[in-house]
Amino acid sequence: MRARVLRAWHRGVRAAGPPWRVLFFGTDRFAVTTLRALRAAGEPREDSLVSRLEVVTLPSRLPGDLPVRSCARELQLPVHEWPHTGPVGQFDVGVVASFGRLLSEDLILQFPYGVLNVHPSCLPRWRGPAPIVHTVLHGDKVTGVTIMEIRPKRFDVGPIIKQEEVAVPPRCTAQELEGMLAKMGANMFPLQTLWKGTTIKLLDFVEVDNIPGFSGIYS
Repeated sequence: MRARVLRAWHRGVRAAGPPWRVLFFGTDRFAVTTLRALRAAGEPREDSLVSRLEVVTLPSRLPGDLPVRSCARELQLPVHEWPHTGPVGQFDVGVVASFGRLLSEDLILQFPYGVLNVHPSCLPRWRGPAPIVHTVLHGDKVTGVTIMEIRPKRFDVGPIIKQEEVAVPPRCTAQELEGMLAKMGANMFPLQTLWKGTTIKLLDFVEVDNIPGFSGIYS
């Protein structure tokens, strides 16, 4: 399976360029910033990166709506409720930001150019849920954003495409850090990375500390 996904990835980097048909997976406020960046990349112009954009999010278990669903409706984007993902084989690339669900091998292989994950930590540190909360609780001085190609069966395992670090401001709250990293991730821009980036490190089954997950919006 790994070879099949890597072959699809390399075909995506070397084949015809954008604009792409994108399926976005996300839930919370961190994800909204990336979704808005993708929507802006679809505005009609010569260098548009996105020709079609649809959204997959989770059923809401709390009063009110999930931030990504509200944003998608505001932007008039089609929304699919997980596990439904829309028309099979109709998208070129997937983009994941703070989604909280594993994508199956069959689903990943539907995207010829792979599925990119925007993760708010310098992987492999704080791989898995609630990386922003862990960063703050453990007093990390440096954090960052990682853009990687996802793999099935385990969270945050796969080739790192791009990674940038940033200093954590003193007395920074999780909410403040979330906003800072969300903007950073959007500025790194997943589809620019797909088109111009190269794999710089393979995050295979690296052994890291098993940190209990935190519920809430930071994931």
